[in-house]
Amino acid sequence: MKRLTILSTSLFLLLGFFITQSRANSNRALEDEVETAISGINDGNFHITADNKGHVDIQGTVNRLYEKYMIFQNASHVSGVKNISLLVNVDTPFVPDNIIVNNIRQTMSYVSGILEPDNITINADNGQVFLNGTVSFNREKLLMQTLTSWQEGVRAIVNNLKVLPSQKAESDQNLTMVLDQIMKYEFPMEKKADFKIKDGQVTLNGTVTTLWAKNNLAEKFSDVTGVANVQNNLKVKPIV
Repeated sequence: MKRLTILSTSLFLLLGFFITQSRANSNRALEDEVETAISGINDGNFHITADNKGHVDIQGTVNRLYEKYMIFQNASHVSGVKNISLLVNVDTPFVPDNIIVNNIRQTMSYVSGILEPDNITINADNGQVFLNGTVSFNREKLLMQTLTSWQEGVRAIVNNLKVLPSQKAESDQNLTMVLDQIMKYEFPMEKKADFKIKDGQVTLNGTVTTLWAKNNLAEKFSDVTGVANVQNNLKVKPIV
């Protein structure tokens, strides 16, 4: 009986230890900040967990795929967020695949930013949309992703669009000047980020204050004519 009591006590203490450790590893303040950042999306009914290393898990349901992208975008603005696991279900009404494709095509006709729409092929399979073909600029690839994600019935996107190399080559020296201006005027707080460029290949190094800055700095650089590729080695280090 005494041995049973000791065993029960040990199990109780062990359980208490794991509960304490779980609470110690959670980051309630970061969870609250992320919750505030995404509160305007689909009434903000999401389950959020965060640890002290800046890893955030977000669970819930949205009505459009675009809202899922917005959750990631808004959460990535929060200082302290270094990684996001997005376990969000897209609960959109069923729409036949051919109607989804037609709706995307119709939306494209209203958007002047897609320079050569005939070079893009669109297919859908049970709500999953496949984008293939070529575009001239990275911003067109991102625009196609956005306008597709707005469509009712779209549950996922596989964006295989290829960005063609610029017909007018830009020297590394000229590109350096352009990229320096982007850093200076669009990301003035990111003083510890830098880049190297060789033959149009850009490598980003250093640290930035938010996950949003890490992702968007690479996207801005990719949009510049003459930039062939961007290797994003930036680390997220929030301001303390």
